[in-house]
Amino acid sequence: MDRLNSEGCRFAVVAELRREWDGAQLGRLEKRDIPHLRLRESVTAAVESRAELPRLTDLMIECYEEVAPKLRKEWSFTPTYVKVFIVLEAYERHQPIIAGPTTQTGRQD
Repeated sequence: MDRLNSEGCRFAVVAELRREWDGAQLGRLEKRDIPHLRLRESVTAAVESRAELPRLTDLMIECYEEVAPKLRKEWSFTPTYVKVFIVLEAYERHQPIIAGPTTQTGRQD
């Protein structure tokens, strides 16, 4: 969440994401729940296709725009819950990309 703060993401958005964080982490552990499996598949594909985006905020917005139309209404995932799934996937899959630029010595700034 600090990354989103540093990118100038609105406080209200970050606060909403924090409220959903624990629930989304638990949801990602669901191995037999079809809605969560489909959500994770869609989010993973969206994040992987946008690995080049330097800002986590942009990644979250663009991935959400791709994933949201694929969700079924009966699954009842809130937009914030889906965005947390995206941020978690980005951290898990692409930590070096979104962790910030590195110097020539390999240290992160």
